Amino acid sequence: MVESADHLPEDTAVLKAALIETRAKLSGAEALIEHLQLVIAKMKREMFGPRSERSQRLIDQLELQLEELTAAAGEDETKAETTRVHVQGFTRRQATRRNFPADLPRRRIVHPAPTSCPCCGGSKLSKIGEDPSLLAMMLVEKYANHQPLNRQSEQYAGEGIELSVSTMADHVGACAATLRPLYELIKAHVFAAQRIHGDDTTVPVLAKVKTRTGRIWTYVRDDRPFGGHAPPAAVFFYSPDRARIHPEQHLAGYCGILQADAYAGFNMLYEPDRKPGPITEAGCWAHARRKLFALADTASQARNQKPTTISPIAFQAVQKFDAIFVLHAQAHRRLHALPRGWPHLPEQQCGRARAARDCSRP
Repeated sequence: MVESADHLPEDTAVLKAALIETRAKLSGAEALIEHLQLVIAKMKREMFGPRSERSQRLIDQLELQLEELTAAAGEDETKAETTRVHVQGFTRRQATRRNFPADLPRRRIVHPAPTSCPCCGGSKLSKIGEDPSLLAMMLVEKYANHQPLNRQSEQYAGEGIELSVSTMADHVGACAATLRPLYELIKAHVFAAQRIHGDDTTVPVLAKVKTRTGRIWTYVRDDRPFGGHAPPAAVFFYSPDRARIHPEQHLAGYCGILQADAYAGFNMLYEPDRKPGPITEAGCWAHARRKLFALADTASQARNQKPTTISPIAFQAVQKFDAIFVLHAQAHRRLHALPRGWPHLPEQQCGRARAARDCSRP
């Protein structure tokens, strides 16, 4: 990836080396894209007769991989354009297709551009890539509605609009590079908070033969429960696994309070000798209560409602947890003047624990 303009080194030799490295990466990505296009085309030609479900699934996975590579190449190219450095005596030769023989007859036909939409008759036309609403639609469909670009291309084709996957991927990559400064501002705002909440969740990722499990890491800043006036925000990171190196990289420059579960990957962040400073651990009450509540609620889960024995220690612990939750809810209502019925969850869970106690009596 190319560094942002604010972090470019002053040394011309370093700039030249960075530019050469970026262009080399683009060349490698272009070669891999051409290889995947060839593999996909070859597999499609081999699909005669009844369609093979496994072959079609593999094609879909390859097309998705091609889409991501093309988008990444478009993002890198956009960044390279915005941080272009002119180096004397170095010119990269653009890849070109082999020309047709010179003796072949040629005829040039220029079709005039339409002045209105043939479907709705509207005269407000714009080039593909210059209409922000179209770009926003593609991004929302891809990242919010989980529609890969090959599916979107098929949908547009059904409406009579020809948009290739490579064209859409180029625009997605360019949008990612353009929105990068906004992302950096949101991330800086989140990690400037005195306290944040961190958590991760699984996400299915297409791979060969079957899907694999990736991770989405979320860090949230919300000072409203503490009387703060800063706007709430969240920043997201993706990783292919749940290794501890990921949260360590995400929170490398953060010093404050981290509310999280008991995931062991956070433990290194709490070390006293951590640089630039230790993070204060704020354990999650809900996670701590969950195991104890399962022991105290065994009666309601018993078959045929037969009397069963519950753990008195677990039941007492749940009561203490719920008493804290009730105080917490009262403090929230007084601070924010919320309706008295909010929140219901602790009181309902208290009722379930009491029901478990009553069912356990002979």
